[in-house]
Amino acid sequence: MPRYFIIVFSLLALSLSAQESEPQLPLQHVQAQAREQSFFTDRIASLRVDFDSVVDTPEDWPQQSDGFRILDIEVQATQSEPAGSQARIRFLPTKAGVVTLPAFDFQSASTHYQTAPIQIIVSEPQRSDQMSLQLTPHKLKVYVGEPLRIDLVWHSSINAAALKHLKLFPDYFNDPNISIVIPRSTAAEEVQVGLPIGGRRVIATRTRLEGNEKALGTIELPIFLRFEQAGKYTLPTTHLECALLEKPDQGFARYAAHFNNSFFTPVEPSERYRRIYTTAPAIDIEVLPLPIDSEQATFTGLFEPISIQASASPTELEIGQLMELEFKVSSSAPHGMLQLPPLSQQSGLRERFVVDDQYRTLWQADGSLFRTRLRPLATSTQAIPSLYFRTFNPETGSYQSIRTQAIPLHLKPSNGLDFIPHGTFEGAAVRLSSQTQGIWNNLEKNPMNDTLNLITQWLNQLFWPLLCLGPILFLILLPVVRERRRRALNPDYARRVAAYKSFKKIPRHAPEKWPAFLQFMATTFGSQSQAWTRGDSEQALQKIGADTATQQALQQIHDVTDAAEFSRQAPKPEYKNLNQIAQTIARHTGKLSLLLCLLTLGLSPQSKANEWSEAQQSFAQAQAAPVGSDASIAAYTVAALKFENLATTHRHGAEAWVNAGNAWYQAGELGRAIVAYRSAQAQRPFDSQLAASLASARASALNTVPDSRSYLQKIPTTWLKISCLILNTLFWGSLLVMLRYPRRSTYISSSLLAMCLLISASYLSHRILQSPPSGTIIVDSIYAKKGPGYAYANAFNEPLHDGLECTLIETRADWHHIQLNDQRSCWVPPNTLQLIQAD
Repeated sequence: MPRYFIIVFSLLALSLSAQESEPQLPLQHVQAQAREQSFFTDRIASLRVDFDSVVDTPEDWPQQSDGFRILDIEVQATQSEPAGSQARIRFLPTKAGVVTLPAFDFQSASTHYQTAPIQIIVSEPQRSDQMSLQLTPHKLKVYVGEPLRIDLVWHSSINAAALKHLKLFPDYFNDPNISIVIPRSTAAEEVQVGLPIGGRRVIATRTRLEGNEKALGTIELPIFLRFEQAGKYTLPTTHLECALLEKPDQGFARYAAHFNNSFFTPVEPSERYRRIYTTAPAIDIEVLPLPIDSEQATFTGLFEPISIQASASPTELEIGQLMELEFKVSSSAPHGMLQLPPLSQQSGLRERFVVDDQYRTLWQADGSLFRTRLRPLATSTQAIPSLYFRTFNPETGSYQSIRTQAIPLHLKPSNGLDFIPHGTFEGAAVRLSSQTQGIWNNLEKNPMNDTLNLITQWLNQLFWPLLCLGPILFLILLPVVRERRRRALNPDYARRVAAYKSFKKIPRHAPEKWPAFLQFMATTFGSQSQAWTRGDSEQALQKIGADTATQQALQQIHDVTDAAEFSRQAPKPEYKNLNQIAQTIARHTGKLSLLLCLLTLGLSPQSKANEWSEAQQSFAQAQAAPVGSDASIAAYTVAALKFENLATTHRHGAEAWVNAGNAWYQAGELGRAIVAYRSAQAQRPFDSQLAASLASARASALNTVPDSRSYLQKIPTTWLKISCLILNTLFWGSLLVMLRYPRRSTYISSSLLAMCLLISASYLSHRILQSPPSGTIIVDSIYAKKGPGYAYANAFNEPLHDGLECTLIETRADWHHIQLNDQRSCWVPPNTLQLIQAD
């Protein structure tokens, strides 16, 4: 144990002797210099210490104390001779007032350096009563997407040269649901002033104070906001801050106020300054959703008040050549918030032109210019029609349309062609791609489905017997139907029949028999007199050519009846022959009534001729009106409707359908034109001019759907009927020849014709019974759905356009389930599909 203590004491002694032997470094005081002249609680400041030798970074320092927080100390060697170093002490003041920074110790290999404590004055930004900020919205209630103007007004009586480093960054500039556009200034250059706001360099308007030209004055700046989502928004308090120099600078704007001024210049560390600020109160804005209806799909995003003017050049060219279309848009909204929808959404253009959806946009002081290009495709196009733009009126809360003036064109054929299909130009036609998202509609469960399936199966099994039963029932019911129709068309005949029935119901010997007979005679021969005399009967029987026996028998009954009325001794009249006489009169007057019917029908062509003349007159008025004008389109529409009305009466049906198609085409209704042409083609399948018109209309259709139907499916039903009639006539004619000349050749020809007739009749029956009716989309554009309702997902990524042909599968809740020519199906809303009258 003693030995252990001896070793410990020896080591302690050696240590003490070593410490006493280390030399003490000389202490040298150095001065720490502040880089900044002004200190604030929210801005980092720094101290700089210069050494004449290389010092080490201290390992420990007072990191935090009352009034400050040391962030870091960095030492760097200098390039001077002899070698020295420099230390930078970064700190953050944490309270306003007088703050004392402590002494800092540094050591080099030969010297111990120590700084003296430093006192600094720390301040905070102060609200200034010499300036104010106002943000005034033009509305407190807007719709989604509607530009809202907010006027920023900054008023200050402070010397403009004393203001620097403007900080104006409203919080809503970072809101992703708010789009912000600051319009380009149109004020004179001498009143323009640049402002840094929200990280942007914008131009505002400055108005100087009278009597104080050095003061900043009033700065005004319009700001436009557009909200992307409905709801209630609060624009937070807007904070405007700038540095107020203790000594004003040489000038507020040395070069140009709109290009560079003191607001963009940070304060130099050597400058003494204060930070002043002002605020504008928060603003509550209510954003309303746009109405959801059928017009929302065509809404352009433009809000009233707005005007759009269109111009084009050149207006004289060949089809397929490029021309430029320009729109001048004037609105209270700024240039950056004006956007025109793609031209492909204009039905009047996309079916007759290849359009470019890309715009070149130019700013103008009184609006915006939008320029694009297009190619005309048909010489029948006489003008760039009036273009519709669906806008929204915030005052009425409803959608409305504005339209441009039509621009007349003079188009020439290209290489002998009068029209060019859309598919000629790559990317011009729109192919429909199926939408992968969303589910199709549910199938309806109906308790009658099983019963209907059984009935359908039974009809299929007994098809031919039922087919033969049809003509038999037709022949049996034909007299009844003719009689009913005759009564419906001829009121006089109906009254005669009613009078005859009333007469027949009375027994032969009843006293009422004779008055009923006289009523029958008066009704049959159209007498307005209440008394029917013997002379009237005589003239009536002679008029219808009755035989002498009938005339004498009726005259005898008249004489006996008259005698019985005036003499009691006269014999009692007998009316047993009245039924036979009445039947004879009815048989003879049947021919007269037929003649009257023919005369009545003979009057109808005159009325039809008047309607035809009116339709032709409306068409002529449309051609005389300015090309593409509202008056022209309205007159073409009236003419088309009149021709369609004539076509449905089956008088001049094909001609009326053709004229209706021409009128619809000129009115810009491509889908209705195709319907009319196809209805006409059902009656005139071999008309080459009609086929050319239909091909031209189909070439204007924007949607391209590959036709996967077979050749037989493309043959119109009317053609099949005509073929069946021709084969039927040839078959019965060959059968007569075979019976007259029973030879092997006649047997073979009759058999072949019988087989062809059987095949044709079978396929015709299949087409009539199972083929759905054809139709055409007749609206500008519509998104097809996967079910009968707007809540279902879109069936295709692209909309269906006017002129797309399809077939109707079913109708449910006024929605149409249609099948395209490539066998894809979808649902379209009500009033978007028109069926072909005959196909």
